[in-house]
Amino acid sequence: MVYDRADPDRARTTKEKNENRFLVNLGYVLLVAGSLGTPFAAWAARRRPPPEIHVRYREGTGIVLRAVLSTHGAN
Repeated sequence: MVYDRADPDRARTTKEKNENRFLVNLGYVLLVAGSLGTPFAAWAARRRPPPEIHVRYREGTGIVLRAVLSTHGAN
């Protein structure tokens, strides 16, 4: 048996692995933070107005092209 000097009630056998749970706990924290941040990111993306492209031709005329929201990607 191996005992923790700081906490003698905490013990394990030498056949058990001494695993570090830091990465697992960090993964849990990042998962929770990401799931809480996703609605805010979606809300911020929808508040942004669609982009406008101002085109001027050589003869002096012009046109304003406005984007529309879509769920389809551009090819």
